[in-house]
Amino acid sequence: MLNSLTFAEVREVRNVKNQRLLATAVLLSAALASSVASAASALAMGVGLGLPYGNLGVNFDIRVTRDFHFTEGIGSGYSDTGYAVGGRYYFYDLSDNMRARFTALYGDYGGLKYRTTDKAGRAVNKSGEDFESLALGLGFTWMNSGSTRLSNDGAGFEFDIFYVDSSYVKSRARELEREGYLINTVGTDYIGVAFGYRMTID
Repeated sequence: MLNSLTFAEVREVRNVKNQRLLATAVLLSAALASSVASAASALAMGVGLGLPYGNLGVNFDIRVTRDFHFTEGIGSGYSDTGYAVGGRYYFYDLSDNMRARFTALYGDYGGLKYRTTDKAGRAVNKSGEDFESLALGLGFTWMNSGSTRLSNDGAGFEFDIFYVDSSYVKSRARELEREGYLINTVGTDYIGVAFGYRMTID
């Protein structure tokens, strides 16, 4: 039975699961925010481009311990609103204001925009899809204002390189091409880069 499901049916099942995951993440982030609300500079906000920011958008970090942060982002996505949820572990102090980190995220990592054309060559039946996956990344933060090694507080820049599994979106693109659609894939590489500017919120 499972093998007979179409991509559309699989997509619908994935969307339901993702909606439940996102709702759980929002509830979890609210609980974590409440549990650390008494800690100084426990919340950080960033703006940037890449998976942690839902493609192009904002990201929030909640410091659970000195080295572990819960993170979530929301942004423009590729064909719909994008999101990312996960965690970050700061594992090495490169300097007094620079820290290396490992990040694990689940969220939008790419999309498809596809269309057909009529006899006159005009685009018709335009549509698009976003795709979600687990992404693993290495990066660092460089806090150039008010930073301390203990808490990584202040304001500064962040950069990450991610590995993502884009096999599903590539399979979907091949299916649409067989059906006669013209395909434009976005952000479907196995390696992704993210960068932004972040600041702690006291």
